[in-house]
Amino acid sequence: MGGRRTGIPNKKTKLFIPTNNIEGLCSSKEFDPNLWWNDYPDSETGGRATTAIINKSIQDSRLALSICDRCPTKSECLAEGMRPENIEWGIWGGLTGGERMAIADVVRGNHARQHKVSHSRKIRAGME
Repeated sequence: MGGRRTGIPNKKTKLFIPTNNIEGLCSSKEFDPNLWWNDYPDSETGGRATTAIINKSIQDSRLALSICDRCPTKSECLAEGMRPENIEWGIWGGLTGGERMAIADVVRGNHARQHKVSHSRKIRAGME
């Protein structure tokens, strides 16, 4: 995820994350920036996400990942996504938060993070 703005909005904090001026395909006005922040189905009500919310998360994530696959700044973006403050949230450099957490081995003992890894597997299963 790169951007022409001062950074990328962090879903958790709603603050902008500096991106060292990475200009990826996601910064194009052609795409909805929310695609890169829907890699895990949050429930608006605080309860369990509905099937519709889960399916929307999967659909949006697959679209965002397909765009990432052809992005010229994918490796720089992934480096930003592996930073501790970014690792759990959003799609960066063609990987979901669950995938990045699994790579960084920061999942053990954390039920919420294990859930994100499991959801990431569902996203990828339909892309093969």
